[in-house]
Amino acid sequence: MRLVRCTHCLRPLPKAVAIDGQSPKWAGRCDSCGGPFELARVDLAGNSPVSKRTRLGLPWAARVVAEKWYTWRTSREMLKWYQRVSGEEPQLSGAALYQEVIVRRSGLDVAAARGVLQRARQGLCEWPGPRKLRFRDVVHYVVMNEYMRSHLTDLGTYTDMRRVVASIIPYHL
Repeated sequence: MRLVRCTHCLRPLPKAVAIDGQSPKWAGRCDSCGGPFELARVDLAGNSPVSKRTRLGLPWAARVVAEKWYTWRTSREMLKWYQRVSGEEPQLSGAALYQEVIVRRSGLDVAAARGVLQRARQGLCEWPGPRKLRFRDVVHYVVMNEYMRSHLTDLGTYTDMRRVVASIIPYHL
């Protein structure tokens, strides 16, 4: 069973609010201490909330499949955007093309897309020796960044997402 509780005082909310989030008193904050709420688990007896944060309760094999599926789907999507942008604007190449793909796919502005490229270059192209940024690196960075932000994980990933990206994105792009 799940409920909503305060992260500071661990006070649970009523079940009705926990189910639908629609209550006249619901403001997203605890009435007692003003702390934010989170989803919580209840112990087997149903008495009190467990003090640990809720984690994605999938078995290891299911997590691996989910990560590979997410990586495959996002890589294919970014490859289609690459093909579309390079077909519409053949004068773009290299980092300018990668930047335009990020802008169109995610809706970021040019400065934010430039920041994504810079972080991808710093994270994937400077160690063990500096090399040129490739589209494969950009896709790998975007996949990892989006996956880590959108999934309940604080340990990292179970699969080598770089291999999945490499199987979809050609080396020469």
